[in-house]
Amino acid sequence: MKVNKYLLIYFLVMVTAVCIFAFTLFFNVEDAFWSSSSIALVIVCALRIYRVTKYKNDEEYAKKIDIDNKDERNQFLANKAKSTAFYLYVSISGALVIILRFFGYREASFAIAMSICGLVFLYWIAYFFVKRKY
Repeated sequence: MKVNKYLLIYFLVMVTAVCIFAFTLFFNVEDAFWSSSSIALVIVCALRIYRVTKYKNDEEYAKKIDIDNKDERNQFLANKAKSTAFYLYVSISGALVIILRFFGYREASFAIAMSICGLVFLYWIAYFFVKRKY
């Protein structure tokens, strides 16, 4: 694991989130999205920095994480979970597109339909590259 690289990335993202939060306070932005999202991002980055630092300093923890990341069962479960999430997103969103269109929410229906198309397109591109690699 490239520990220093991850520490730097998380630190830079955290600083960016703090700057966004300060911007919302300084310019009195009424939209709660930016302030709450930046606080959440700071919390996530702080937790990730803690985890990476623990990985760097604790050999037993690092060994456990390395084993978990390389374990075939964990990799299979992760791929199965991704596949299930993809299937559920496409299925639920497809039903939602039909329901929203039926009730006259054409713009929302179109936006969800385009997100499904985008996700399927990304899947197709990823499949093409993975197929060439393996």
